[in-house]
Amino acid sequence: MQIVGNQQIANFSLANGGSGYSVNDVLTAAGGTGTAATFKVLTLAPRTLVSVAINDDGSGYEVDDVLTVAGGTGTSATIKVDTVDSAGAILTAEVLAAGSYTVAPTTTANVVTGGHGTGAKFDLTLSAAGVVATVEMTSPGTYSVLPTLTENAVTDVGAGSGAKITLIAGDSNYAVAAEAAYSGVTTNNDPEATYKDVDCTIKEWGE
Repeated sequence: MQIVGNQQIANFSLANGGSGYSVNDVLTAAGGTGTAATFKVLTLAPRTLVSVAINDDGSGYEVDDVLTVAGGTGTSATIKVDTVDSAGAILTAEVLAAGSYTVAPTTTANVVTGGHGTGAKFDLTLSAAGVVATVEMTSPGTYSVLPTLTENAVTDVGAGSGAKITLIAGDSNYAVAAEAAYSGVTTNNDPEATYKDVDCTIKEWGE
């Protein structure tokens, strides 16, 4: 006989959202022996403005002017003018508010609005696209040997990479499997008894 233990994934937490994923992507736990646990991407993190570079310095601007990034879907990012020259051309500027975008604005020569001047354009650097925000477990898997539990580097059939999920294993379920049919097996209570097949399962306490 052989005692076989099986475990499933009982719970999980997202450890790293990676990048390049899409909603409904299927993520598969890596490693282990058995049927792998799977997860589905539910939502992606919004993108934010990380930094700016002056593409066109414009004219007529003043220090502390607040400029609004054009386009995109979500909460618009803003830029603060730090220094200007005598004609009001922007010399330096910084991100004032990072915004929150589900659809990114134009990142090259973005024509900002606001302030006292005109004509300023900025090149924008946004946070990574396709960062996983939430997932749901679609299958807990069944393992005879568990995969790596801490920050499991899940795989994706799509373009995403880098996501990691910390897995929490449930209790083991054990079964006694007969490797072959037995005959002539006797019991202490009845030495004359014989059995052709052995088929039994050891359940957890309390089941």
